[in-house]
Amino acid sequence: MTHHEDPAAWAYAALGIEPSALEDEIRAAYHRGLQSFPPDREPEKFQRIREAYDYLRDPQIRFKSLMQTTAPDDSLVEWLDDQPAPRHFTGPRPWLTAMEKGKRHG
Repeated sequence: MTHHEDPAAWAYAALGIEPSALEDEIRAAYHRGLQSFPPDREPEKFQRIREAYDYLRDPQIRFKSLMQTTAPDDSLVEWLDDQPAPRHFTGPRPWLTAMEKGKRHG
């Protein structure tokens, strides 16, 4: 990919997605590419899809690309507000603790 002037633009084009695509959209485009270009039948196209996906998996690269391609008048705050909040799995422990406290006080 180093021979491309704008690797991020190349990667988005290879996957057929917009620079504003979120992580799940990038992953879905990658899977569509794998179905269309399996490595045993289309090794060169598969390699292109794989390189694009590997490149865009890095959130810092995507953010840098977005910052460089976004119109200067666009609001960064609006863009950040549109990003999904990360979900953190804490397991059942907080719920079980709350239920135990409820039994003791109820």
